[in-house]
Amino acid sequence: MLRNTKPFARRPLAIAIRRSLSLSLGGVLSIAPLAVLAQEEVVDTGTTVVTATALKVATPLVETPRPVSSVDREELETRNVQQLDETFRYRAGVLSGHYGADNNTNWFQIRGFDEATYMDGLRTYQPGYYKWLPEPYGLDRVDVFKGPTSIIYGEAPSGGMINAVSKRPTDEQRGEVEIQSGNRDHRQLGFDTSGPATESGDVRYRFVGLYKRTGR
Repeated sequence: MLRNTKPFARRPLAIAIRRSLSLSLGGVLSIAPLAVLAQEEVVDTGTTVVTATALKVATPLVETPRPVSSVDREELETRNVQQLDETFRYRAGVLSGHYGADNNTNWFQIRGFDEATYMDGLRTYQPGYYKWLPEPYGLDRVDVFKGPTSIIYGEAPSGGMINAVSKRPTDEQRGEVEIQSGNRDHRQLGFDTSGPATESGDVRYRFVGLYKRTGR
């Protein structure tokens, strides 16, 4: 009986198969980390909104365990918001301006309760039905906190609260002049200038002014 004494591993066909398998596995292993990195880049977009309303610390809005909705400066300008109660007309759970146009009072209800209004985290003075009116032109954004907030802000309604955030100095030099005219004798003139006050940029400034007259 004849036997083939030549080892199987040394046959040309076996050697070719082993080399092809090694190349295939090496290619998969080298591509796998790139796929993981690509997946991480897609998830981490770097565009999450940071708010200090929900927890009073700089936390990404998507990571806060509380329902908070924000209206930024771009949306305020796009919708030409003239009063604070016009801010959340397109936000769920908020009823605004339910008594009609009123240039003396901002009317809000959050989840069926009258709201508490804050400015940069501090409660605004509201004697009777006449409430202090933050001017939207001087705001960077407005946040609405839906739900109880007493554990963070003290005495507040159960429905929620509104926190208006004023404009802050910017790193780059910028400025604008705004002129508006409309019906009901609406006249408005505003200016906004900001930038670094020193060459190093460690001191910055921002001046915002507005003259407004309306007949409504």
